[in-house]
Amino acid sequence: SPGGAGGALTCANPDGSGTTDVSGGRGGFAVCPAQNRQEGSGVAGANAGGVGGPGGWGHRTPGSCFPTPGQPETGTEGGDGPAGSFRDGVGGLGCDASGAVGSIVGGEWRGGSGLVGAHGQQGAGGGGGGAGSGQDLEDGSRDIAGTGGGGGSGGCAAQRAQPGTAGGGSFAVFVLFDSFTPGNAGRLPTIEGNTLIRNLGGNGGDGGNGGAGGDPGAGALGGALADFDGPSFCVFPGAKGGFGARGGHGGGGGGGCGGLSFDLFVWGTGLTLPYSAANTFPIPPTSATGGRGGSGGNSPNPVVGVGTPGVDGTAGNVGVQP
Repeated sequence: SPGGAGGALTCANPDGSGTTDVSGGRGGFAVCPAQNRQEGSGVAGANAGGVGGPGGWGHRTPGSCFPTPGQPETGTEGGDGPAGSFRDGVGGLGCDASGAVGSIVGGEWRGGSGLVGAHGQQGAGGGGGGAGSGQDLEDGSRDIAGTGGGGGSGGCAAQRAQPGTAGGGSFAVFVLFDSFTPGNAGRLPTIEGNTLIRNLGGNGGDGGNGGAGGDPGAGALGGALADFDGPSFCVFPGAKGGFGARGGHGGGGGGGCGGLSFDLFVWGTGLTLPYSAANTFPIPPTSATGGRGGSGGNSPNPVVGVGTPGVDGTAGNVGVQP
């Protein structure tokens, strides 16, 4: 008799690269028992899943039963799919201090975003259980044992989360040197006699939450003994299949940086700027008007899967970026 079928499941890979089989292994077959003959062993689960359980060894029963010397009579349960947090994706990093400085895109300032989390890994199938052992009777008939139960399927992997984007910057005056770099302070534009008041930088976006990996299937019970002619203690049911391993959780996204906040900001020169003494700045440079960094996204695995936050945007009266 063939063993029980394992749970069948094929999962789409979260990175779009194809599919992965995470099915459980088939249980061991039971056929033609005899002393010194092993019944069918279970098949291992897919995707490096649980091992198949060995089948039991048969008996010769001329009145009283004689087992196979030194061998187990019962089938062994299928192994569970390897479980653990190693399948879970790590959280994405939040935007750091270098990202908070930002960049110029199309003539406009843009702050830094966080990084994506990592996808979870696919689960794995449980191993099929081994068949039990039967007996070869004196009259030439045979009591066939129970077949092994199929292993449970693994769960599918979850997708990663997207990161948070940057908050907008706030500048009363922004000077950009995109095609010309002044060689000395005399080539800088004159900005004097102004009262410059900055506003608050925008808050960075929060990272998204990672998805939860799919639950695994339970292994099936082995085949029961429905009918036998010899002694009941010389024929055994099949062993159950193993549990599948769950799919990995997705990592949360990293938080975006908070936006800059400056009364006057000059981009594209490393010169010492003459503007601090020539203008009035009602808001002290120490006032924290930069945007708040976004929070990292959550994950079902809070140990490795939570994204880290982005840094807050810096603030001041006069700023410069070479």
